[in-house]
Amino acid sequence: MRKQNVVLAAALSALLVLLVAGGAAAQTSPPWMSYSPPESFFMGLDAAGSYQYYRDQFTSTEGDVNYGTLKLRFWQFMDSPTFGYDINAALTLQTKGAPGADGEGTTIDFDLNSGGHTSVKYYFTPENDTFGYFGITGTASGLDRYSLVGNLGVGYGRFKDATPLQRAAEIERALMDLGDVAIPFGPGFLISLAQETERVHEAEETSAERAERVSDFIIANAPGSPVLSPAGVITVNDLLNKQVMRRSVGWEVRAGLGYPIIIPADETRSVQAVASASLGMPIAFDTQVNVTAQASSPIDNLASVYTVGVQGEVVHTFNENLDVGANATLNLSGREGDESIVSWGVGAFADVQIIEGLSLVTTATYRDETRRNDVWEQAAFGITASVRYRFF
Repeated sequence: MRKQNVVLAAALSALLVLLVAGGAAAQTSPPWMSYSPPESFFMGLDAAGSYQYYRDQFTSTEGDVNYGTLKLRFWQFMDSPTFGYDINAALTLQTKGAPGADGEGTTIDFDLNSGGHTSVKYYFTPENDTFGYFGITGTASGLDRYSLVGNLGVGYGRFKDATPLQRAAEIERALMDLGDVAIPFGPGFLISLAQETERVHEAEETSAERAERVSDFIIANAPGSPVLSPAGVITVNDLLNKQVMRRSVGWEVRAGLGYPIIIPADETRSVQAVASASLGMPIAFDTQVNVTAQASSPIDNLASVYTVGVQGEVVHTFNENLDVGANATLNLSGREGDESIVSWGVGAFADVQIIEGLSLVTTATYRDETRRNDVWEQAAFGITASVRYRFF
């Protein structure tokens, strides 16, 4: 079984490499990597809740399941020629029902967990992608166990929010379907159109005024000098206001040091060597790939004690009401005088929008964990349905 797990972990790693290579080699439209907005910014807030109940009538109450989760997430990202930052935070409330005294009734246990990180980076020159960064990562379990770690280092690379380019490509496709546009826009005009959709005027625009401005821009500058019909202008307005899957394009690598500012009472403070890499790439018009990797090891025990993790995700948008995706994770950890542990997991999900902002998310996961020498295994398979609401 141990060999099978190692082989599967290697296969998952190979899959992630193929996804990255495929994304880098894909010749897709719109021209994602050529799009360079002067500033990228996005933010979001959502809440998701799920509940599971199962009564095992054939065994003791220990086989019963009575479990609920409520999770609130916030994220924000900004990147400019000289400065950037990102914020991610999550608050999770979990409830678990347990048999009461003497098996009578049910008691409800509450568990509140939180975690997040923020990172600020400064590019040494606007034309170069080399930067220095400082970040803070914090976790808390209940009110009695929490940690705070500061990170400092250098990196190279840049991410950009290419969602405006996605909107421009959808406008092109819709207008061609209507017959208002006969000649494809081409990479150069798609980039210009994306920049026009994001251009901010001094006077606040209504959605109708914005659609009229963008339509006039297409008429005046698009190849073939198209003339948009009233239906075409309405289509432009609808697409400018429609929620689309976020397109994050680019890559970066980081290396530095991490110092535990606050640690739990049962842990030892130690300076960590840290490194990470991330990539975001659309490999098709409606398909996004995201890959991240990170590693850490204490300076005083370098390479003997370590944690390494790789995560990959593929998301495909079928239409405005349905997103499906798959993900894979691989984690490896080593402890001095102890066996190393390899754990991996695969999953799939479907996100069905019920109404604007509200969706039903069904997730299937399989996880396995193996202690290499003792061949200790802990496998788990689960299916979870949750309701999620996107505030913005």
